[in-house]
Amino acid sequence: EDIMNHLEIDSNEDNTNINEENLKIDYSKYTVETDVEHSLYEDFTHKRPFGFRINKNQIIEVNTWQEMLLKTCELLMAIDEEKFLGFEFDVSMNGKSRKYFSRNSDLIKFPKSVGGKIFVETNLSSNGVRNLIIKLLKKYEFKINEYKIYLRADYSELNK
Repeated sequence: EDIMNHLEIDSNEDNTNINEENLKIDYSKYTVETDVEHSLYEDFTHKRPFGFRINKNQIIEVNTWQEMLLKTCELLMAIDEEKFLGFEFDVSMNGKSRKYFSRNSDLIKFPKSVGGKIFVETNLSSNGVRNLIIKLLKKYEFKINEYKIYLRADYSELNK
């Protein structure tokens, strides 16, 4: 409070304006058709996922990009567990400065368990998740264009 007084800033005024502005946003205006397919070659900044599908299979619903990554990892692990567990030692499956896969959760910033056997990094942007999914699909020799994403909302207009 002393610092705010010294800087001659009215903290109540600033917070009130921000809160009023947030309350006026009608997020329902930004929902999109959930049956429109999107590819992994798109930019997903400011977009929210509804689900994904691999190879014409059933759509798997998700609420977040992290959940999409985890469910994709679980599917791939079910196909070939040994290959998936090998990602821990595959340098090409790491980020520029940190590991994305490890059996030791302490080596990952925000670890989430995949099948109770390995952890995956989930502190990634929507496009970071997209890039990691592309790497995973390539390792499993899936065609990138056979992985389809379905969106629930696009907030790009709010962030211009």
